[in-house]
Amino acid sequence: MIVGGPYDPYTPRIIPVFILYAILFPVAFILAFKLMRKGRQQGIKSAQYLGYSFLSFGAAILIAFIGLLNVIIVGEFREIYRLSVPLSYSIGMVGTLFLLLFGFSLFGFQKKMAVLFAVWTGITFVLVNLDSNWYGVPHSTYAGQFSMRFYSSLSMMLLAVGIYLYLISKINSLQIDKPLVKFGYKLIVWSLISLIFFWACVTLDTVYINITGEGFSIFFDIAWIFGLIFWVLSYIGLTMPPKLKPYLEKRILHNRT
Repeated sequence: MIVGGPYDPYTPRIIPVFILYAILFPVAFILAFKLMRKGRQQGIKSAQYLGYSFLSFGAAILIAFIGLLNVIIVGEFREIYRLSVPLSYSIGMVGTLFLLLFGFSLFGFQKKMAVLFAVWTGITFVLVNLDSNWYGVPHSTYAGQFSMRFYSSLSMMLLAVGIYLYLISKINSLQIDKPLVKFGYKLIVWSLISLIFFWACVTLDTVYINITGEGFSIFFDIAWIFGLIFWVLSYIGLTMPPKLKPYLEKRILHNRT
């Protein structure tokens, strides 16, 4: 973490993201505890791992929320913000690994893939915590110097998308006879596709930072909308809430006839 000025000044562009964070981290925690409770009560490992993933993502957003709150209070992107960005990224990567364990609980543990993604995560963790990412530092300060920001973001995106595509391929290969369960897995697949769009938008925001020196573009706002879609679809797909289940069964039966 780079300590001391100069500091980027407060910008109104952070307000939409701040509001999204304020909405998203409580939603993530609520869904996480529901999933973990269901997993413990019914002995469903997949629900527990998905709950741990939601919990990690919620914690990452909470850390980012605290960083932006500090910016609003002090009027500058100071040390708390500079610490919050790599910390939230690091916790988010833990959430992605829990998603991998969620997948393993469905189709079996794959040692080679686990080792590959674990090593990749370790490398990416180092990259996102380097000072050369220049989190919160005015663009004019490091203009002409090497910036790791794009490469660390690209590594995060490729790591996440690699895990999501691996999970999607494995879920699609499952032989499922029950129509409602099959529909639930389709929702989970679409939730993972939403996360792919999330990381695509985050990477576009990083490109925008490298070009203009200004972050929190419209791409970042759109990214978190895809993040919310992921939570909703994956939660419904795995748990099939009792109030929604009769409606889904009716729709599936109607489509089959």
